[in-house]
Amino acid sequence: IRKLSIPSHLTKICEYAFSYCISLSQIDIPNNSELQVIEKCAFTHCSIESFTIPLSLTKIGEKAFSHCSLKSFAIPASIQAISENLFDNCWNLVLIEIDENMDLKCIHLKDFKLNDRIIILIQPKMIERIALASS
Repeated sequence: IRKLSIPSHLTKICEYAFSYCISLSQIDIPNNSELQVIEKCAFTHCSIESFTIPLSLTKIGEKAFSHCSLKSFAIPASIQAISENLFDNCWNLVLIEIDENMDLKCIHLKDFKLNDRIIILIQPKMIERIALASS
């Protein structure tokens, strides 16, 4: 599989659904998507370079994009929690943008499992604390 088109009526992508689809590099999600959940390790070990999260999405599971080729990732306000090790071993990832209207009070950087080159754009009005270690 190289390209995946998610149907607009799909609400959940299950655990390991596309795990180890190493040729998967493009995922198309329609603007009217009803997708709400991407479960644990759904796209681990894929060649995805970019991913646009639909506004309907509220949860991204642990390691959902680990070992991917992502270069940038935007997290919209609809996301209610950032799961552990979301970007584990995404060594090409250089930019994470977090929507200013996201209702998070604390971001644990360990949850991102980041490389040294990463830039995280955080709107200051939403974050009260950035924790470097588990706290």
